Amino acid sequence: METECLSVKQVAERLSLSTATIYRLCAERKLAHVRVGARYGAIRIREQDLQVFLHSCEVRPSASPARLKQK
Repeated sequence: METECLSVKQVAERLSLSTATIYRLCAERKLAHVRVGARYGAIRIREQDLQVFLHSCEVRPSASPARLKQK
């Protein structure tokens, strides 16, 4: 079973975010990741974990657009 892992920089580039934001998401345990190497190690993010994270961030339109028109 082959799993593609992405670096913090690769994820940041894909999402057009800073690497600091990706590190923060990992530190806050909002973005699943693995650490590879001695001590703290390098952070790697599995492709499927990135997809799960993006799905969890999805914002759907409200069920009742009429509420918005009342303003």
